[in-house]
Amino acid sequence: MRSLRMNYAQLDSHLKPCFAYCSIFPQNFQFEEEWLIQLWEAQVFIPRFPNIAEMMAAGSNYFRSFVQLSFFQRVHFGHIRERDLYSIPQKMQELALHVSAGDCYILGSDRPCDSPKKVRHLTVQFDKLANVNRLDEISNYTSLYTLLIVGGPANYPPSILNDVLQNTLQTVQRLRVLDVSNFGLSELPESIGDLIHLRCLQLRGTKIRRLPESVCHLYHLQTLGLRNCYYLEELPTDIKYLGKLRHIDLHLDNHQPTQLKHMPEGIGSLIGLHTLSRFVISTRRGRHRHSSVHELSKLINLSGALLISNLDIVKDAQEAQQADLASKKLLRKLELSWCENTNKQLDEDTIIENLKPANTLNELTVSGYGGLACPSWLCSENYMHDLVTVRLHGFKSCDALPSLGLLPQLKNLYLTSWDQLKFINSSSYVYGHGASFLSLKKFHLEGMHSLQRWEWDELCTFAPGLRELVVKNCPQLRELPRCIQNLRDLEDMEIVGCWELALLPHLNGLTSLQRLEISDCNSICSLPCTGLPRSLQVLSINNCHQLSHSCKNLRSIISSVWIDGHRI
Repeated sequence: MRSLRMNYAQLDSHLKPCFAYCSIFPQNFQFEEEWLIQLWEAQVFIPRFPNIAEMMAAGSNYFRSFVQLSFFQRVHFGHIRERDLYSIPQKMQELALHVSAGDCYILGSDRPCDSPKKVRHLTVQFDKLANVNRLDEISNYTSLYTLLIVGGPANYPPSILNDVLQNTLQTVQRLRVLDVSNFGLSELPESIGDLIHLRCLQLRGTKIRRLPESVCHLYHLQTLGLRNCYYLEELPTDIKYLGKLRHIDLHLDNHQPTQLKHMPEGIGSLIGLHTLSRFVISTRRGRHRHSSVHELSKLINLSGALLISNLDIVKDAQEAQQADLASKKLLRKLELSWCENTNKQLDEDTIIENLKPANTLNELTVSGYGGLACPSWLCSENYMHDLVTVRLHGFKSCDALPSLGLLPQLKNLYLTSWDQLKFINSSSYVYGHGASFLSLKKFHLEGMHSLQRWEWDELCTFAPGLRELVVKNCPQLRELPRCIQNLRDLEDMEIVGCWELALLPHLNGLTSLQRLEISDCNSICSLPCTGLPRSLQVLSINNCHQLSHSCKNLRSIISSVWIDGHRI
């Protein structure tokens, strides 16, 4: 412990309260960077900057310092889930408890609390409590700035949990942070509006459908966390009066559909917003007016990710231009979504042309688009020079791919469910001859039910650094381009649901290939006569009756051969 104390003593003074605060986390508790920074902000551990982007950058620098010093450790990575998760090693947790000097306590831990009235930050470890009645003990902690409830119950009726929160709020009037994420709540009590000092309200993963209008009395509120609130139908009407709001997190993991039908009118007046992960356009008119896409025009501080849905409601190019997406220089991920069930095609070409994002974008997703042509700005290597990931899904009318081959940073390309695409050749990606997709690592071509031919000019180099190739559910595709046999860096290849595909290109030149899957391709009778690369470790054949029989003798040269789900 002495050496750990020395490490703590050497921390910069502004980092010490941030670390001591982390003693409210139970052992092995996992958290996200953004979430913890928002808690630090609420406790004013991060100095206020005139520029909100500078404040967020300062918070990120604090967090990275703890990671670099091994005070925090990463336990899950972003390629497995959408965001990295971190935890605090046990010895560091013990150090945090030591230096917090009684300010922090975990109700449900084995450690006794000598003076509840001195506790400023309380975590209730619900799954460690003997019964729900122990929550009555919260009333003993009368000076709380933070209340976290973790280990939320799965078996309690929502009505009981709602009553628990109602009773709790009566005794914690000084709260700055309230986090009841994943707690099974279905509603918030009106008394939430009495917490006039509240700066961070986290309701992630709850069953809440609506927030009480009293939330709009929380004039100091900075963070409203509604991530993975799949039942949420609307935001409070008067949210526009919460002028200090910086974060409204409406993100849903795994692209789940939202029940949120509209945004409240006037949300565009919250010019300090740094996070608004979802914007739902609506024309519905009822007791209250709802906002249109022009509300985005003044939100120039938006950063991170933004999904704009129901774009089919936008009337014309002029309305689309009012969103002024090009001014959002801090945005890194943008999704433009049209309703896939609509057949509207009028003006969608000019509408998307006027939804031109800032050239600082790293990731772009377009889904449900019904126009005839892709926007010109998407194909400009001089403008979209920072694009790393592009997803184009559910294009209903386009019959030609955009020329993306010259985008210098493009590493991940996902093309899925284009109704009218029948033919791909090298000119689909790059003008003239030469190299294309020099940075591409992953390429997915999926759900192209009309695609018949994919050809490539042998004078054009295709994705020399490609590592993952997936061709899936293209039932009319008859052959793959020969350029595939030159992909020497390719490690993973999947060919699935290509019923008309009879021949594979030569594979022996794929000297880095480790995994090959061929499924639901009944027309393929055999693997290429030139053989397989020595690097291949896993071969999986599923529902390919003719091919399965010819592959049974390969187990002597490939370490893992799977046929119809069984290892042979």
